[in-house]
Amino acid sequence: MQSPILLNPESLTAPAHILVPSRLNAQELAVIIQQASSRSLVLLAKEDATLDPAVQSMARSQKVVRFNDEITGLSELLGDTGIALFLPSRVTTLNGNPMDIAADTIESICAAGITIAPIAVHRTAETKLVIDFVENEATSIMKIGAPLSGEEVTPANLLQNTLLAAEACFSSRSFLKTSLSASLFTALRHHGNGNFVHDGLDNSRISFQKLHAASLALSDRILAETSNVRVGIILPPGKGGLIANLAVLFAGKIPVNLNFTAGKKSVESAIKQAELDYFITAEKFMEKMPNFAWPSAEQLLLLDKVVNELKPKALAWMIKLKILPTASIIKKRGLLARNNDDEAVLLFTSGSSGEPKGVPLSHRNLLANICQFSSRLDCAAGSSLLACLPLFHSFGSTVTTFFPLLEGHNIITYPSPLETKRLAELVEEHNVTFLTSTPTFLRGYLRNAKREQLANLKFVITAAEKLPQNLAQTFE
Repeated sequence: MQSPILLNPESLTAPAHILVPSRLNAQELAVIIQQASSRSLVLLAKEDATLDPAVQSMARSQKVVRFNDEITGLSELLGDTGIALFLPSRVTTLNGNPMDIAADTIESICAAGITIAPIAVHRTAETKLVIDFVENEATSIMKIGAPLSGEEVTPANLLQNTLLAAEACFSSRSFLKTSLSASLFTALRHHGNGNFVHDGLDNSRISFQKLHAASLALSDRILAETSNVRVGIILPPGKGGLIANLAVLFAGKIPVNLNFTAGKKSVESAIKQAELDYFITAEKFMEKMPNFAWPSAEQLLLLDKVVNELKPKALAWMIKLKILPTASIIKKRGLLARNNDDEAVLLFTSGSSGEPKGVPLSHRNLLANICQFSSRLDCAAGSSLLACLPLFHSFGSTVTTFFPLLEGHNIITYPSPLETKRLAELVEEHNVTFLTSTPTFLRGYLRNAKREQLANLKFVITAAEKLPQNLAQTFE
């Protein structure tokens, strides 16, 4: 990996001020000292600070000002052109923490009566996708945030400007400039036979490698049958839903997972707004949903009807995936043709106030969210996730569909989040690590699950509605 970089070194030419890095190691300190070599630099540290030994060693060659609760005499020392660089104490925090400095220390710095500017320090190895090979990137990306002076100098404003600078650091990452479809292609190739999808409905299991090949075989069928840029998907969580979404993306198109629990008018409105004329579903699922506003038969591709036809094509793709380079297939299929800010997935709101509203998510939206979500978890690749949330919801789409595929976690699917007794059995049978749910569904586990069935859970992640504190405590 390359040395740390400072995105805006020109900011070091500003008038005298205190620079407050969110954290700092010796390599990062060396870059700042080198970039500020034309200025008079003073290092600022708390009297009781525990500094990194390498930082401590470098500090010996610089002027260091120590303080307790109050910083005094710094203005006179800096004059009109000097810079004070604060050295944060060593701490242990979660990955991605925006500020590794104690609140009382921040208050002391803000009370010094001097212009302050934050430095966001983004470490690439801590916030990346499994397939984001960072060997050619800088170990750290730093940016000096907007300076604060006078009454603007408050801890809240300093944190806000740190976050804005941190966003700029994160946005410079190379993986955000690719596409969701190309990233998924690379990930499935990377994980291969090391991960699997277990369908909790029929107890079948398919490796990521076979999932990849089946999706490519179906994508060829989609390309042959529709020129429309968007394709409707009407399926619950399961291997069929995963294959359908991947196939649409590998065809260079946009999946639109329709809400099969919505009323006829809402469904028809979503179909019209998305300009859909081609849909992927399954005959068995249609039989379970007789009241759904199904499109005409000639617009439907039934997965369970074409599975035998697709098997030899999937086998051919298995061979291609073993011998052809990933980059050449991605290029040939045009999976990088779309801009990273282009629409990757189209979702629809429930239509609780008027007609459903289309919510396009870009390739960058999804890759950024998945990376951010994953970086907050301390969980080894190969862990298992229960995927029972609907594909037409952003939670089910992002966290229980694309996240495990990209990051290499096994997926245990089930078509309904309501059948908590069966879901608890699946959690126990497959040593599930991640349980994703809503607070409402958690109550079902309280009624139907046994304590020992959930013993292997490491994370219980809820969203979509407020989590009452008493529910969280009771569940825990």
